[in-house]
Amino acid sequence: MTSSVNRLAAPFGTRLDRTRVIRFQFESRAYEGFAGDTIASALAANNVWVLSRSFKYHRPRGILSMAGHDANTLVQLPDEPNVLADLHPITEALEVRAQNTNGPLERDRDAIIGSFGRFLPAGFYYQAFYKPRGAWRFWERYIRRKAGLGRIDLSSREHAYRDKQFLFCDVAVVGGGPAGLSAALQASRCGASVLLIDEHPRLGGALNYARFDPEGCKAGEVRARIVGEAESDQRIRVLSNA
Repeated sequence: MTSSVNRLAAPFGTRLDRTRVIRFQFESRAYEGFAGDTIASALAANNVWVLSRSFKYHRPRGILSMAGHDANTLVQLPDEPNVLADLHPITEALEVRAQNTNGPLERDRDAIIGSFGRFLPAGFYYQAFYKPRGAWRFWERYIRRKAGLGRIDLSSREHAYRDKQFLFCDVAVVGGGPAGLSAALQASRCGASVLLIDEHPRLGGALNYARFDPEGCKAGEVRARIVGEAESDQRIRVLSNA
């Protein structure tokens, strides 16, 4: 079992419940994190930085945006591929594996492809493997296997109708950071009905991690005030991943 050693002390990590330890696996190794951790944050706390391999050259890839804005943290769950590790929360006994590897993540045998990068320009396979006629049907399967993403188990997925909802408002604000919250509050004060949309489970944007002083207290105070005002405003509806 690998123990967490790379964490900032409180008051940082306000989304964590440090009293609840969650055990999970990555690449068949056991790790511990806290409730509220994502896969990526829990692994970073355990000094695990390589999460995947690049599509073409199988170069090591790790945390970049921590906001689900890149493909570096794509991992495989037992029944779901291409999961963003920097957004997906850890759960008890969760099994996580790296994607696009040939052998162990740390010693990916296909990493040797990177040594031939100068001979493999973008789109080279469309120009090199189309002759003789019909050859691409063979090479396509091979190339996709070497440069593909995760694997999906079609038998574990049920086809079903998915509900949708129609929301109407005077003003839609996309982004629940300081600017979006201020815009939503100002529109509400002018009498508009507002829909505030954010991709994260917690409003505040940069206020959730910014440090205005060494203790980070002022950012927390500003967030508590502005988020509290928005959440209590009857004219503002919040749509988020909470």
